[in-house]
Amino acid sequence: MPDMKVFSGVTPEIFECVKAKSEKEHGTKYVPRDADKGTATTSTTMYKIKLGFEFNPGSGDLTYTLVDKSLIVPIKEVWKGIEKTISSCRAGGPRQ
Repeated sequence: MPDMKVFSGVTPEIFECVKAKSEKEHGTKYVPRDADKGTATTSTTMYKIKLGFEFNPGSGDLTYTLVDKSLIVPIKEVWKGIEKTISSCRAGGPRQ
């Protein structure tokens, strides 16, 4: 299903790193910021992406669901970007 993706093996520390890196690098806003469920919105003058997120610390699954996006942004690029951020957080630890 192209409008939902589950990332496995995510720890609370990795999820915190993902939120911090996404905010710093792309201006992504996680609402509520310290929750395991909510929305993540990235908005620029060129595009907007809004995803629902749900993190299950027990299973290590982080699920993103597409809520809305600009036509200019291919969804596969969104998933690749999230995967890249998660991999970076795994490799470098929180806030690296």
